[in-house]
Amino acid sequence: MKKFKYIAFIFSALGMLSVSCENDRDNNLPGAAIYIVNDGLQTSETFYSVDEVAKTPVRVFRSGYFDQTVMASVELSEKVLAEYNRINAADYKLLPEEYYEVDAKPIALTSDNRAGNLYVTFTDPAALFALKESEGLENYVIPLELVSDGVVNNDHNSILILPDVLEQVLLSLDQAETQFIVDGGVSPDDRKLTVSVARPLKEDVVVSLDMSQEAIDWYNTAHHTSFRLPSSGFASVAENSLVLKSGQTSVSTTLRVDPSGWDGEPCAVPVRLVADGFAVDPDKECLLLHFAPASEDFKMYEPLDRYGWKIDGQYYHGTVGGSGKQIPTLWRIIDGVAVNSFWDAPYNSSAVSDPNKGKMPIDFTIDFGAVKTVCGLGIRNRDGAYCDRLKAGYFEISKDGDNWARVAEFGFVKGQVDPNLDYKYWFEPAEARYMRMTITESNAINGEYHQASLAEAYAYAPADKPYKPLSKLSQEGWSVDANSYQNNDTCGKLIDGNVGSHWEAGYNSGSKTPDNLKLPFVIQVDMASVQSIDGVEMWRRNTIGKNESIFGLKSGSIWVSERADDSDWKTSTAWQTSGAWTKAGEFDFELNASILVGPFYYMLPQTTNARYIRIYITDSNDKNTTRDTAAISEISAVRK
Repeated sequence: MKKFKYIAFIFSALGMLSVSCENDRDNNLPGAAIYIVNDGLQTSETFYSVDEVAKTPVRVFRSGYFDQTVMASVELSEKVLAEYNRINAADYKLLPEEYYEVDAKPIALTSDNRAGNLYVTFTDPAALFALKESEGLENYVIPLELVSDGVVNNDHNSILILPDVLEQVLLSLDQAETQFIVDGGVSPDDRKLTVSVARPLKEDVVVSLDMSQEAIDWYNTAHHTSFRLPSSGFASVAENSLVLKSGQTSVSTTLRVDPSGWDGEPCAVPVRLVADGFAVDPDKECLLLHFAPASEDFKMYEPLDRYGWKIDGQYYHGTVGGSGKQIPTLWRIIDGVAVNSFWDAPYNSSAVSDPNKGKMPIDFTIDFGAVKTVCGLGIRNRDGAYCDRLKAGYFEISKDGDNWARVAEFGFVKGQVDPNLDYKYWFEPAEARYMRMTITESNAINGEYHQASLAEAYAYAPADKPYKPLSKLSQEGWSVDANSYQNNDTCGKLIDGNVGSHWEAGYNSGSKTPDNLKLPFVIQVDMASVQSIDGVEMWRRNTIGKNESIFGLKSGSIWVSERADDSDWKTSTAWQTSGAWTKAGEFDFELNASILVGPFYYMLPQTTNARYIRIYITDSNDKNTTRDTAAISEISAVRK
């Protein structure tokens, strides 16, 4: 029966509230109760004498369901100290105010944010530790009382904070860092390694320098890398265990690298400082020497396909207009065109995007589109007189876009840069979706502007056999024809060796082939004689950023044959089933899927004799009732 009366009372109360004025809806609810959550005697969060400042929170909470905001703060209170000492028969003293500050600004507690922190800040931990050494801190407290315009819970309205400051004895390996050494033949290298501590210790301390698999595993876990140990005997230290004697602040040994122990593949030598019972400075804990072969000395790789890559960055000098929008020139780093196609970092005040105001460092990020196993990254400098603007920087990779690992560094000497060379940087295979290139120094400084330029960026995957680039056949003596083209010389541009020129299908009444403005389009290349080939290389039109007609070409197929057909190849598809033609592959360029111009390779099942290459285009990304569009820059044959 009591339960029924209780329910009835609730419904009665709700009925009263429902007919009340909305502004009086809190009249029958209890008021706020403000209190300190961690009240009473509390020890501060532990901090160290080497810290610049240290904060300890005072947690404040308000109860009750109401809309009004209440303010809460704490203030120093000798009354709280005296009362605590009286009740607990204690003898705590007020910590002098020069060692700390109490938040002066109150916090607002609302119906949506009913809790918050006020802070006591220890402004000079080193001085506080000196007081601890001279007098001790066990009887010093900071007594605080809660102050609020709401109702304060008097049973939980005060806190006394005992400071907990420690001296942090940190051991460090003075040479600790990550160094990237790119060298085709490692030279003998003796390095002095020193373990040190800030002040003399009272007793001997034994430390060790760990160069084992466990050390490299620790480094890889901590830095999201995949470095591997070199062969046994490649690197060693004179003493693995060192004694830091009482009264001393340092002890040294020697690291030696023996070039005869290197197998020529990427590897890393870890030297990790381990000291049982003592803390090691996390920033000075490990020396890692990463050894990588020079660009052309490592062959066990294959280039990643760059189709579908995306690039993002905040540093670019200009944009290029296209289809009513402006495209940052960063896209040129992954367009496949190395000549007269490059990105410039901001080089004067007219820069479009320049958060650093012309200064270094600057960076950009490439998204591979999916997680790949990579073992190297590469770049091609800008061609021409500005090829050596880059001076120094580094590469990082990431699997998720949040955790980054530095895997290589680059450096260029002004006047010694080859604009026709791909510079490659090798490291241990690792999974990554993203590559970030950070440029830290420039060889071309113009007042405030530290200039940088780049033509291309690449990535490489590990391979089972040495990589050998495909070789292109000479196009001398070749000829080409098509069933559709806009101008007389358009077809010849397919075989002129210039990826900046292109063939284009007829697109208006002024076309030289006015009756063939619609798909399918057919192109035939005559190599003048029968050639032994392994595949066909094709480049899309290179005009992205002007009118984006790179995206016109969509899908089709590529074929080769030793002999030609009669003239109906331009209008008939019978040749595809005649048995004289072998399909090398199919292409399908989705609209806006990638800005890569080329090269694209279509490989035959085996080495084949052929004189003719035929491109059969079946679909376009740009069609209307009058015409369909398609454009190709270059066609060539390749051998393995």
